[in-house]
Amino acid sequence: MRTELFEWKWEPTGEAPFARGATDTAEERRRAGPLPAPQVRDGGGGLSVVAPIPRPTAQPPPSSHTRTFPGRPHEVARARHWVEGVLAAAAEGLRPPLDTVGTAVLLVSEAATNAVRHTVTGLGGRFTVVLHLLPGLLSVRVEDDGTCGDVPLPVDSGPFTESARGIGVVSRVAEDWGVLPDDAGVYFRLTWR
Repeated sequence: MRTELFEWKWEPTGEAPFARGATDTAEERRRAGPLPAPQVRDGGGGLSVVAPIPRPTAQPPPSSHTRTFPGRPHEVARARHWVEGVLAAAAEGLRPPLDTVGTAVLLVSEAATNAVRHTVTGLGGRFTVVLHLLPGLLSVRVEDDGTCGDVPLPVDSGPFTESARGIGVVSRVAEDWGVLPDDAGVYFRLTWR
């Protein structure tokens, strides 16, 4: 079944419909307004409007944010709030969805707590949170002052254990994670569509 968009009658005059001459002045072109959408003949002799091809939108530039916190337990909450604020204020096209923001906040909290409890950071040092945002990708590093000799690894903990869950949570939830060189923290990546 053929659907005709509209009937159009045109008497051939030697020039194309909607054509503008090369001698049109700028004022005439301005008064005439924008050119109509391109049209082609359909199989029934009528004209069909051809939709313009959408231009790709420019991708926002990558965004990086860094902040260093003192290696004290109460600073973990400040790190969480900072991450949440940075991600909520990210530019359109870079801003992760709310569930990804919540996941990032949780994983930063776990990694920062691990840094304060199990590394030299908790003995008067500091930890640094680094966020790199690209469209659909958040890469996070939580850098610390180095371990006391133990590399952070996921540990099987029982259902009633109150600790030893941080790296396990990171390893289960992040698309990718690992230990930074010299055991100076962890990194993880989250993606979204």
